[in-house]
Amino acid sequence: MDKKFILKPKKPIELPLEAEVISPDLFSVMTIEEIESLPIYYGNRKTSIKKIFLTSGKPSDRLSLEGDLSMVVGIGSRMTRGEIIVKGNCGNFTGAGMKGGRILIEGNTADWLGSGMRGGLIEVRGSAGDFIGGAFPGEKFGMRGGTILVNKNSGKETGLRMLGGLITVKGRAGDFLGSGMKGGTIIVFSRMGQGPGFQMKGGTIIFLGEKKKYAPTLLPTFVYNCSFNPLIVRVLLKQLEKLGIKTDPRFLMGDYHRFINLLSRSGKGEILLFEPLKAQQTPKPVPPSKCTD
Repeated sequence: MDKKFILKPKKPIELPLEAEVISPDLFSVMTIEEIESLPIYYGNRKTSIKKIFLTSGKPSDRLSLEGDLSMVVGIGSRMTRGEIIVKGNCGNFTGAGMKGGRILIEGNTADWLGSGMRGGLIEVRGSAGDFIGGAFPGEKFGMRGGTILVNKNSGKETGLRMLGGLITVKGRAGDFLGSGMKGGTIIVFSRMGQGPGFQMKGGTIIFLGEKKKYAPTLLPTFVYNCSFNPLIVRVLLKQLEKLGIKTDPRFLMGDYHRFINLLSRSGKGEILLFEPLKAQQTPKPVPPSKCTD
């Protein structure tokens, strides 16, 4: 039988609840009494897990959170292992500073999902708010590793100052995607808002939506470099298939128009716009020497 430790709010949570202690790293090494006595802050009032949540099951590194947790802040912060399943919505800074393990959110999540993340996997079956994988306020870099999968839409500045890792958005990504991005990869399957790659200095943004209908007007700092069929796209799509994300076989065969940011001193910030092949057309991979920075 699956062993999970279950938390469910006793009544609706109407104020911000700071609950960074909700983590497999802590719950797996504590008794039920120790877990229930962990301190959390409800608004500006110090309280405990026991006073806010009903608990059931045995302590484990697998947690199930049930109910509307959209006001709960910091679920899974800095976790290194285990699994958290949120059967509903959750609040800001979910998975912040995460280093390992898995978080599955069956509903929507608020802002700063996976901010400062270094490893692990976060999957959102609904939509996510602003600054996914972004840098903490005042911090120089955002996520450095790990994977964030958003099944629907994301808000503005997804990947803010991102340094590494992978973010995918199946629906629409908001304005200023990859703002200040320095590394890593962002894949958007449907639509992008305005200003993708604003102040981008490194990394890759891949747009797989219909170029003619949904591709935004790129900032004037981005210039066309070449068109090719990059190997890295095949690698990434196979990685997503292993994670259960279905992809269109056309993405393996089409051309990718590469635009580089002239403001990047290294010349490594790039946006790849996908275009399907026409009938009876075959892709022509371009040698690296012809696709220069």
